[in-house]
Amino acid sequence: MAFKERFVKILREGPAVGLRMIISGDRGLVADKIGSFIAAKYALPLASREDYSFVGAIARQLPNSSPPGRVFFDGPHLREAQLAVLPGGASGEQQAMEFSRRLQHVARSSPAAARAGARRPLRVDVLPAFVTLDDARTFRAELDEPDNPVTVAVGGDDLSRIAVDGRSLPAFLVTGERRTGRSTTLATITRQLAVLTDTIIVVSLTESPLRSVARELGLITFTEPDVEPARFLEVVRPIRSRAAAAGRRYISIVIDDAEQVRNTVLSSAILQNEDLFAFWVATHPEELIGPHNPIATAGRQGRTGLVLSARSAAVGGNAFNTSLPVSMLGRSIPGRAAFFAEGEYREVQIPTSALQINT
Repeated sequence: MAFKERFVKILREGPAVGLRMIISGDRGLVADKIGSFIAAKYALPLASREDYSFVGAIARQLPNSSPPGRVFFDGPHLREAQLAVLPGGASGEQQAMEFSRRLQHVARSSPAAARAGARRPLRVDVLPAFVTLDDARTFRAELDEPDNPVTVAVGGDDLSRIAVDGRSLPAFLVTGERRTGRSTTLATITRQLAVLTDTIIVVSLTESPLRSVARELGLITFTEPDVEPARFLEVVRPIRSRAAAAGRRYISIVIDDAEQVRNTVLSSAILQNEDLFAFWVATHPEELIGPHNPIATAGRQGRTGLVLSARSAAVGGNAFNTSLPVSMLGRSIPGRAAFFAEGEYREVQIPTSALQINT
């Protein structure tokens, strides 16, 4: 749905849920179909007297000149009112400068309140089109940020970093079509997991951003599908001992492209020791249809994750038993995703620690 269509829908349906909008624009705004959904219209000085007709004004009713801040508005009869004007000049530039000066004065005179967000106005921040992991970490934390945070996205009306617990979460799922950023998302997560714990195993059967990060960090990585259960357990045993000694419940296992792991000897080895692992899994949406990929199913158990560029609302249903909102469907800018947690979706931007975000 195009932005204009979404905007008109808000204008049309918003009043039913108590939403009121204040919009400013030139005469083209009211000439557009958007104007038909605007109940109250106020006209500041316009270039032509005939342009005031949209508020029901007849040219001969208007004064020859108007002071700054004078508005005309429609009703049973043409009415006029005076808007408050800040001192220091009535031009738009002068008014903006004075308004900014006053905001700065308030911030300086009450820095503690400004930092704490006291009496902040309701706002909706713009979701960035690109954000690095370092930048994401500078954003304010959500109130319920976990003790061992792994930043997976930024989002929210008041732009914040969104994190999950890197030690206690049993599973985290990343799903999307090929080249939507699944592997890079796992790579960014893995960098953070490696700071929290030394009990990590990576499964990456092809070259990818995840495998590159695992190689860089010196993580144990399975790159072949035919690892026998005995060999797998031999590798896992010392990691399990370290986890137990540190009082950690899980070994973190990060699995890229779960569709490639399905029905392999390695898959059997992992599933035979399933209780040992916290699963961080990336997979194609089709792998979530039915129970035929146990690795993908394991990734769903935490009911937390990211859906990248979904083509159908059913992808959300298959992943988390909750359909995606229509507004979050379709391929958008790289890194844009729907984050699911606690039974609901939020539109977010995924941070990246690499330049490439399309694998």
